[in-house]
Amino acid sequence: MSRDQTPASTYAPLGPRLTLLRGSHAPVAARLIAGRIASAAAGSTLIDVAGASHMTPAMEPDAIANTIVSKLEPDAP
Repeated sequence: MSRDQTPASTYAPLGPRLTLLRGSHAPVAARLIAGRIASAAAGSTLIDVAGASHMTPAMEPDAIANTIVSKLEPDAP
């Protein structure tokens, strides 16, 4: 993460198609990067997952899956 030189603006074209999850207990650097990317990609969604850490997707995949599913909207007709 600290060596990645990709500017946040690279993600701008993703806009509303981009959803980022960040854990409330994730490392500060990871939380800041997620925030910067969300700010650069207008219309994106940033979801703070309470109690989640950097390893939550690997350790508790069901919790992450439930968070994602709860944010999905059905396709418009």
